[in-house]
Amino acid sequence: MKKILPLFITLSLTISMFSFQVKAQDSDWELYKEINGVQIYQKVTECHDAANGLHQELILLKFVNTTDQDMELSWTLEAWYDGECSTCDDPDNAEYQFELTLSSGETATGTCDISEGKTLRIFKGFLDKEGTATLTKFELNNMEVNPG
Repeated sequence: MKKILPLFITLSLTISMFSFQVKAQDSDWELYKEINGVQIYQKVTECHDAANGLHQELILLKFVNTTDQDMELSWTLEAWYDGECSTCDDPDNAEYQFELTLSSGETATGTCDISEGKTLRIFKGFLDKEGTATLTKFELNNMEVNPG
């Protein structure tokens, strides 16, 4: 019994510390906007893919459906790099049009995984390349959030 108690205490402390770290990471999310019960959060993060030689800074997006209905979202990305809007000249370009469907209570969160596509992330800049353009502003425009 004397040996089990220290093990239990150590395990409890480890779990508590892990829970704190997970919450600390979640606190990096900043509310971007809320529309019709869907909250949209943003977070700047570094993404390193050493195997492919990619070292980037991204803005990850998180969409939270706080309603009891399925919701369909659509929007247009406007992105400014070094103060100039690189997507404004061609707002109808399919590359800048995004759609997302969220079930009731569902959360969709962007990650560094490039295989997940661009819907939940925005390229900010390279971390290992000098003289390349850097995202200075972005907007999710023409946002529509409707029951689906």
